[in-house]
Amino acid sequence: MKKLLSTILSICFILTLSMDTVAAQPSNSENIEGQNLKFSENELKKIENEMKKWSKIIDQDQQNKLLNKLKNGEIWDSINHDKKMKSLLQPKEKEFQFTEEDGSLTIGTMFTYPDGSVTITSISGGTSSCGTGYCNYKGRKILETDFTQSGEFKANYTIVQDDDDYISKVYDYLIVSGQDNYSDAVLKIEDKYEAYSDPAYAYLRWQASGYTHYVKLYVGNDKAWSTSDF
Repeated sequence: MKKLLSTILSICFILTLSMDTVAAQPSNSENIEGQNLKFSENELKKIENEMKKWSKIIDQDQQNKLLNKLKNGEIWDSINHDKKMKSLLQPKEKEFQFTEEDGSLTIGTMFTYPDGSVTITSISGGTSSCGTGYCNYKGRKILETDFTQSGEFKANYTIVQDDDDYISKVYDYLIVSGQDNYSDAVLKIEDKYEAYSDPAYAYLRWQASGYTHYVKLYVGNDKAWSTSDF
């Protein structure tokens, strides 16, 4: 009886040690988040250069604060996928437009998160030619960026007054996935023509960091706009 009791106590002790060991180990999500916080000097420089491209809508003080957060190992709200997926972060939306040095118009939306970090979607560049009741746009760049990663592609589309707008071509996509590799990239025109109240629709989709990312172009009601799912 004493031998049996001793054996049972030994088993219980081993199980307790095993449970303590498992509990002490960090989860995969904690490990992944920790990796996202470690940016090299070269990576930080690239992020800084990307932010400078948007100095017309993001002032220098905000840029400095965001860079200091990354240098201190703090994760931006804009790249905190766990909180975003759980709807714990609600950004403020602000539409913008400005003219580039080459005369082309940039339009888009800036999503600002509670900590001041941002995600930007935009349509810019390219050329346009207009006639009676229509405008053709070629080589317009559809972009989504949070400065640590981005996705973009070019599109040709036509705005037709009092008729269906349409997307004729999408091409030349570029994906910057930060510290991770990306896979399964797809660039596609889903709906070529505007139909009734539904706009023409094209997208760039890829996988990175365990998530599906989208950059989307819509053309309808005599205008074009972009959205993202990052």
